[in-house]
Amino acid sequence: MSTPTWLLFESGAAVQVNLSLYNSPQGAVRLMDAYVVTECEGGFTKSARRAAEVVSSQLEDRLGAPQVVGFDLPGLADGCGLTGESGGLALSIALAKALIGDFDPGPVAATGELLSSNGRDDLGPVQGIEAKLMAAAKVLPANGWLFYPKANEADLSAELIREILGKGIRVQPVGSLAQALDLLFGPELHRNNAAPEKKGAGISGLRIALFLALFGAGLWFLLQQGGSPVPKPVPEPEARIELESEPEAVASRISTDFSGESSLTRELARELNSRVAELFKGAAVSMSLEGRVIILLITEDMDETAGQLYSGLTVAVRDLKINGQGVELLQSIKVEGPGRASSLIPQAADSLAKMVSVKN
Repeated sequence: MSTPTWLLFESGAAVQVNLSLYNSPQGAVRLMDAYVVTECEGGFTKSARRAAEVVSSQLEDRLGAPQVVGFDLPGLADGCGLTGESGGLALSIALAKALIGDFDPGPVAATGELLSSNGRDDLGPVQGIEAKLMAAAKVLPANGWLFYPKANEADLSAELIREILGKGIRVQPVGSLAQALDLLFGPELHRNNAAPEKKGAGISGLRIALFLALFGAGLWFLLQQGGSPVPKPVPEPEARIELESEPEAVASRISTDFSGESSLTRELARELNSRVAELFKGAAVSMSLEGRVIILLITEDMDETAGQLYSGLTVAVRDLKINGQGVELLQSIKVEGPGRASSLIPQAADSLAKMVSVKN
């Protein structure tokens, strides 16, 4: 069973999105259609259909026959009076989690309006953004994801963002559904896109390799029969060089086991494991370090004047243990630079490694 996805309301409520998938009736035109169980035809049904259309266009490789998705918002009063389309992002993420299935990115709360269908996934601003983010902070656990439209960034106070980040929640503004799905699923998103290997290709390759091997062996045999044996080279006397002995390097026994849950945090954890081991290389120490790497915030902004993308990563280590003993480490580290946020992973790993080593 997948972790929950919450849809956020201006009233301060957060409602979990449940859904069921069914095969479409024979002759269905749409690859995927949708409805909301608790609503008459209205804003939320429109959002649901847009979500189904956009997600099915991005995850077409995950679909077989046309399907219908029924969204349910349990605990919500009669939905016939519901208005607005700010639930589009949450409905889309819940559907993507159900379709991908074999990889769960964890709990998510989201708000954002899908501006258009036809496969486009741009997000528009929503009303009551601060109330919605406060609602998310009440239900999300540490390391949960909170997505909201980039277009609402100017409407949020820095104090509120700091408060939510302080709870260990990953707060992320996005401009499109694709950005949110990439952060949640990374390479898992299109893992099934690779074309299947043609049947028999491996067998044909094996036959060719076997033929070449037999041909080469036969040619060698004929050459040996028709000519003089090839003289074996006489080995030259081994040169003996006396070197002054160097002092034996001090061996260090460092065990690192930092881990991450998303594709980016797993990459960051791999870099951190390597950087920590490098820091203690040659030191006369025996030590084990482990912990959970999290990304609290990702920013990517285009400098229109310079035509350059600049990004920022705010990262931290939670549940740090040194030699099996828990160590409190609440600090976070922010790194910035040109290019995509993923290009900052080595820089972030360097900073985390130095911070962790100081705790030793």
